[in-house]
Amino acid sequence: MSRKQKNILITLLALSLLYFATMAFPNNQGANDARLLAITSQDEGFQYPFLLRMLTPGENLKETLTHIISYHHYIYGYPFYVYSAVVSLPLRIAWGEELVNHTQFHLLILRQFVSVLPILASILILVFLQTRFKSAWRSIGLFIFLAFVPGIMRQNLTWWHPDALAILFAVLVFYFLDKDYFHFSRNFFIAAIFCGLSAGTKLLGFFFFLVITGYLGMGILEKKVKINRAVLVGVSFILILFLTLIVSNPLLLVSQTRGEILKTHLSHNESFRTGWENLDTYNRNPTTWLPVIERWYGGVLFLIFALVSLIASCFQGEQRRLNFLIVLWVLPLSIYLLFFITNFLLLSLFSQ
Repeated sequence: MSRKQKNILITLLALSLLYFATMAFPNNQGANDARLLAITSQDEGFQYPFLLRMLTPGENLKETLTHIISYHHYIYGYPFYVYSAVVSLPLRIAWGEELVNHTQFHLLILRQFVSVLPILASILILVFLQTRFKSAWRSIGLFIFLAFVPGIMRQNLTWWHPDALAILFAVLVFYFLDKDYFHFSRNFFIAAIFCGLSAGTKLLGFFFFLVITGYLGMGILEKKVKINRAVLVGVSFILILFLTLIVSNPLLLVSQTRGEILKTHLSHNESFRTGWENLDTYNRNPTTWLPVIERWYGGVLFLIFALVSLIASCFQGEQRRLNFLIVLWVLPLSIYLLFFITNFLLLSLFSQ
């Protein structure tokens, strides 16, 4: 990096630190004890006992390992709970069994380091990919814009959830593909690892199938790679993705537990499509999503401008290849959300 780029990075890190510290104030509320947490945040209240079990030593080594590995809440991937447990470990060592009496501080740490921190890291990476830190006003402006998008702000407020980790892993896929720049070598395969982690955390990595196909296609068209090697590295990418998925979710190796995990995901997928029993109005019509999208991401005119800008940036500008890959990821993900997920579900989640 040049001196200017380093100065911009330092400025953005300072802004990130300020943002991180500011989020601590709202995140230090609503969880004085496990009972209040269950009332103020249903998702966090449901997840919390599983994490406490992971942090609880058993009567012997086998039971302790069972607590750590068999985490039971299979709708979210194991990386989320492992990372949460690592973040919680210093508190567990300091307070021991009394950790349960420090729920508010524990949730503050989880919200800050499992939600806010990965989101900030994702924003910094995205800003770098688009600006290369060459322009101070563009870099700072884009950082501030992304950090204060209402949907992102909501993600950072009283929200201990795997979304931020899954997004960070997805952003790192783009980072390493960009760094690879059609060499199809180490960085390409590192991207496969992060794709597997994103898939293993909350399935987002599975939506990269068009991205990798497009990346290989561009490499062939620009004569950066021959077709036979493109096929080889493409298959290797898929193998590394699934190997990472299994290694990061070791219970998939246990046949009985693997069946429970698949059953859990199939059951939740059905609920995502048809709705939950305790709600009575569902729609999968894209037009019914508009109020939700406008509430969290901007009005119709702004959204149209953003879409047109993204498409235009695929044909001109320094980052046109990267932006084309982003489109290839956004496209199947958007189709899935707009046509296959009930809009009432997301609205209820964001209103918590």
